[in-house]
Formats: sequence, structure tokens, C-alpha cells
Amino acid sequence: MKNPGIEQAAAKIVEHNWMPSREFEPRALEQHPMKRLGRHEELANLAAFLLSNAAQYINGECVVIDGGQWLRGAGEFNDLLELSGQEWDSMDQARKR
Repeated sequence: MKNPGIEQAAAKIVEHNWMPSREFEPRALEQHPMKRLGRHEELANLAAFLLSNAAQYINGECVVIDGGQWLRGAGEFNDLLELSGQEWDSMDQARKR
């Protein structure tokens, strides 16, 4: 039986239908160690493992699932410094929807 510990997965960038600026996506992918976004099934597989009896001894952990970004220093927010005013406006409009 699974122990009642609390586990969580810290997913960084996972495929989705919304991105504030499509112009930002190629740069984000280029800087990513795996050159791709995470897939939903990868996150689901981690969640299934953490809920399974195979993970009985894992308790109170936060598993980072980001394709190696954390090991590389994360810093995905550093890229925001390079956005143009127009890109900031685009993100602001998307946020207000």
C-alpha cells in the first residue's frame, strides 16, 4: 500500500495550445537541452509512478520534470528581458482574455 506522503511534480514547459508569442517558441526550444517541449504523457507517467506501489518509499518529494532545464540553470524567465515592446503588449492582451 502506498504511504500517505505528499509528492508533487514540478513541470516546466509542457506542450499546450497557448503560448503568449509564437515568435518566442523557437528560441525557447533552441535553448532547451532536449530541443523540445515536454509531452503530457511524460507528466502523466511520472504521476502514475508516484501513485503506484513501486514508489512506496518516496515521500514528500518534488520531482522536477523539465527535460534538463533545471540542471542547466533554468532561467527561462531571463529570456523575457529580450522581448520587444510589441511582444509584451501581445502577452498582456492574451492575459486579459
